[in-house]
Amino acid sequence: MSDQTLISNRTCKHLIWKSLVYLVILLVVVLLMSLTGCGTVWTWRDACTETYMQALLEQASNGNAASQCSLGVCYFDGHGVAQNHTNAVMWFRKSAEQGNADGQCKLAACYYHGDGVTQDYTNAVNWYRKAAEQGNAEAQCGLGVCYFDGHGVVRNYTKAVKWFRKSAEQDNADGQFGLGFCYYHGDGVPKQRRTALKWLRKAANHEHDHAHDDTQDFLQKVTL
Repeated sequence: MSDQTLISNRTCKHLIWKSLVYLVILLVVVLLMSLTGCGTVWTWRDACTETYMQALLEQASNGNAASQCSLGVCYFDGHGVAQNHTNAVMWFRKSAEQGNADGQCKLAACYYHGDGVTQDYTNAVNWYRKAAEQGNAEAQCGLGVCYFDGHGVVRNYTKAVKWFRKSAEQDNADGQFGLGFCYYHGDGVPKQRRTALKWLRKAANHEHDHAHDDTQDFLQKVTL
């Protein structure tokens, strides 16, 4: 067993013990508050969420890239903390700069939509590309959208199809929808309605609303 593995195992055990200590302390507080009838009414879920957030913050602060991305998601969605897109971007960036593909993809999406940061398509493309080249299906689709719409790059349907296909082949619903859309309209590939239907159906199986609607529209208008 390598030294790195041993260190990782010890770190995990340390965090587990710390989480248990936090949980015990929180449960004691909950018990005291329920007995005295004072303060905010907590639930067992509140205690567990608080414990998880403390452990996650500690891991993220210690430089764990995956935890930094997860903490960013918590801030972005307002899970366990007050929603704050600026803080979300901060943690996504820390994760992304360590080469974490999920962090890179989330940071790219923030730049693309202008969530917590000034909208910047060029930066969105830069981070989408880094994540896409690592095989992140969501980022591959995002990069495809940038090429399709000409956001941050020169519009290029052929390259859009390339990235949609990579994403679709990993069973990403948005990538499947994008690829089906391109085949349906003949953007970047020869128009092939049977192939379009195949990918749109795959996307619809994920309950992807746009794909489902387009598939129904396709079936109503075209006789195969």
